[in-house]
Amino acid sequence: MSQEELLQFQQEIYQAKCELAREDINEFIELCFLDDDTQEPIVQQWFHRKMQAMLPDQPAKVMYILPRGSGKSQQMSVFRTVWDLGKNPNLRIKIITATDNLAVTLLNGIKKAIENNEHVRNVFPRLRPSDQESWTTHRIMVERSSGTGHPSVEALGVLSTGAGGRSDRNIYDDVVDMKNSILMPTLRDHVKQSIRETWQPLLVPTGTEIWNATPYHHLDATNELRNADDSEWMRLIIPAILSKDVDLNEVVNRKGRKIELFAASFAEGKSYWPTKWTFQELEKKRRSSPRGFDKQYLLKIVPEEEAIFPPGDIVRCLNLENSLWDVDLAKGVPRYIDP
Repeated sequence: MSQEELLQFQQEIYQAKCELAREDINEFIELCFLDDDTQEPIVQQWFHRKMQAMLPDQPAKVMYILPRGSGKSQQMSVFRTVWDLGKNPNLRIKIITATDNLAVTLLNGIKKAIENNEHVRNVFPRLRPSDQESWTTHRIMVERSSGTGHPSVEALGVLSTGAGGRSDRNIYDDVVDMKNSILMPTLRDHVKQSIRETWQPLLVPTGTEIWNATPYHHLDATNELRNADDSEWMRLIIPAILSKDVDLNEVVNRKGRKIELFAASFAEGKSYWPTKWTFQELEKKRRSSPRGFDKQYLLKIVPEEEAIFPPGDIVRCLNLENSLWDVDLAKGVPRYIDP
């Protein structure tokens, strides 16, 4: 085979991959995007494929609760948004996060993919900015056939003001964080109220809602939805350590509106993503902060009655006159403090 024939053959293969990527979100991601850590093409893991499979074409409410660092935001807020805009540029998508800064970061990932990613342009040659003025810090608009002036994507913090325009999809991406769930507990109800009164009313009746989260507190918005007897929400819940008996292929193909895998012990379990999180790395994280590891990787929430300082006791102490407080933050653990 001559050099020219080889180049022609490679081009035909690439065109075939582009055609496949237009129809298959996983093929699109693996063709177009690089892993942030390795700078190698992304390899969709079993749980990434399950995440994508659970988001159907028809209207839906889907919740994903996975460990920190699982790529939830990239999968649903960036990659899926770019792919769906390529297929339907008339979509109007809201990305709602805990802070404006996080929202801007996610929107920048979408901008970069549409403006600079050669593979994305080859898969969706008509996906392009409508004009430079339509691309602002918090909003972008792509070329579309409909005459609506609403942004293609708008990204804001959950407690932001000024949100407007109808939405075909609301993506609640880490709307709950340490600050608004634990450090400032009064914000928990403000987050819930903002979602109910500001963001959900913008969604059209045929719209879709996506909830990406890692749990923090049993009274925050994530855990309220997680435990609600609400058949409208589909749920995918996957901790970092799974039972050795779990058949991952079966999980990928499993049907049902709630798919929840339960955390196993280190002695009896296996990593959900062994090529990224080895047992040694997970154990190191657990040792540095057992409570943080339980929440962020095993997806467990410590009930308030089991907390080091139960809130009820704190309130009673505050109501005592002439009280003297003496607090041992280390609580008998000499190597580190885990608040």
